Amino acid sequence: MHEVLPQPLLRDLLLVADELVTQALLVGHLDPARDMIIFELDAGRFDVTLAVEDPTDAFRPRQPTRREEQGLGLVIIERVADRWGIERVGHVTRTWASFSVPAPQDVELHVEASERSSS
Repeated sequence: MHEVLPQPLLRDLLLVADELVTQALLVGHLDPARDMIIFELDAGRFDVTLAVEDPTDAFRPRQPTRREEQGLGLVIIERVADRWGIERVGHVTRTWASFSVPAPQDVELHVEASERSSS
């Protein structure tokens, strides 16, 4: 994936993946003996979506205070991702973040070159 995506987008994806998993583990108070999280990565042509599903009740994010050192994961996700959300799906909470993928420059050049040669 690092050969296809721009470095800044790849860094943002890694940061948000880490925050999504941390959010599920810390906020969900999961029991490692019986609980499990599922991490999803859906890479399409125009966007990449990351999601984590965990067996906890959906919660409402709160606005952290400036002095807090913890609880900033969703703030980071909100600022870095193009779209994000939290939803209840069946018996799990699904927290997701989606990023738009910029069109590669060489595709645009190829289209322009094709248009010129057909004229």
